[in-house]
Amino acid sequence: METHTFTPSSRYRAKLILFMTFIAILVMVGGLLLSWPIGRDDGPRAARICILVFFLVDLAWYLVALVLVRPYFRSLRYEIQDD
Repeated sequence: METHTFTPSSRYRAKLILFMTFIAILVMVGGLLLSWPIGRDDGPRAARICILVFFLVDLAWYLVALVLVRPYFRSLRYEIQDD
């Protein structure tokens, strides 16, 4: 019985990074949209703090995701067997 093992194209890794970047941008826009009403009610200082917190949390998970993309990509294998 013969088994053929394949790995995904390197373009898939680029797609993963692009997807993570898109999600990070969406989270940041959501944070900006949520901080706007806070700024109207509690003042501009509260809005700046809210924006800073959203930015730091977003940046933290984004950097972790970028670090984990490479090991995840290298772990992918596809096998085709004769049976």
